[in-house]
Amino acid sequence: IIIPSIVSNNGLSKFIHYVMASWLLGVPFLMLSADKADRTIFEFWNVINEAREQGVSKGFYFETDYCDDIYIHQGSFFATLVLSNMDHLEPVHVIHASEEVAQQLDKLADEDILIMDNITFGANQIGSNRISLPIGKYEKLDYTCR
Repeated sequence: IIIPSIVSNNGLSKFIHYVMASWLLGVPFLMLSADKADRTIFEFWNVINEAREQGVSKGFYFETDYCDDIYIHQGSFFATLVLSNMDHLEPVHVIHASEEVAQQLDKLADEDILIMDNITFGANQIGSNRISLPIGKYEKLDYTCR
């Protein structure tokens, strides 16, 4: 807990009240946040499994199919690639894409992978970090959140 100097300069009772308030507010937030993070990872695993079942190694589904109560953002694009490399099965990479991003996917080379909007990594860059790169074009994944 970081105590502002104005609180620490006003005596022990203010200090104790500040610490108690921080815990009362902070602990439930951390618990809810951890639960949301668990649901997010679970949803990523679902996406990976669906992609494998549909034979899609590089795929996308639209952000209008947003999953409630999970963290999906631009940086999360990398999560499916990392997670799918952990179980020693076929690696996949699935983008939760806006319409604008989805329209740009055809312009990428087969070996390119989109990590965040407007950032692509090639096979050599991914390979140098010891992550398998699924090759081929991005395909539409038939996916709805569970």
